[in-house]
Amino acid sequence: INLFDFIEHYIEQSKQTKSKRTVWYHKLTLLRLKEFKQKYKKQIDFNTIDLDFYHDFCEYLSKDFNYASNSIGKHIQNLKVFLNEATDRGLNNNLAYKSKRFKRLSEETDSIYLNEKELEEVYKLDLSDDKRLERVRDLFIVGCWTGLRFSDFSNIQPENIRGDFIEIETLKTGEKVV
Repeated sequence: INLFDFIEHYIEQSKQTKSKRTVWYHKLTLLRLKEFKQKYKKQIDFNTIDLDFYHDFCEYLSKDFNYASNSIGKHIQNLKVFLNEATDRGLNNNLAYKSKRFKRLSEETDSIYLNEKELEEVYKLDLSDDKRLERVRDLFIVGCWTGLRFSDFSNIQPENIRGDFIEIETLKTGEKVV
C-alpha cells in the first residue's frame, strides 16, 4: 500500500472515531499533498518523507497558499499522525519524520476581545436599514455571550433552544454543550 492509499484508508476509518472537523482537515492535508506532488512532479511515498520534503512542503504551503505558521503546522501535524499510524501498523519504516527538525510550526497569536461595554455598544447599534448586517450583528453577539464557535452558533435551530438554554453538539469536537 502506498502513502496516499494508506491516508485515504485512514481517513475513511477515522470517520467512526474522529470529529467531522478533524476528518475535514485530514482530507485537506491529503489534498495539499496531492497538489504538491502534481505541481512539482515529485514522487511522494513513505520512503521519500524526509527533511528535504519537509522544507519543500512547508515552503509550498507558505508561498502557494499564503498559510501562516500555525496552518502549516496543522498540516505537518496531520502528516505525522498518518506516518505514526502507518509505522505502528508496520507499513512504514522511514523514521525521518521523527527528527526534532521535522516539527509542527507554531507561533503565538494575539487574543483580541471586546469588553462588556463594547459588546453593549455593538448590541445597541441601529442596523434596521440593513437586515443582513442586523442578522450578522445578532449572530456575533450570540457567539460572544455563549462562547460558541461560529460553526456552532450559526447552525442553532429552534430544537436546540430548550427554555433558557441552548443545547448543541459542537461541530469540531462532537461534544454536547449547554
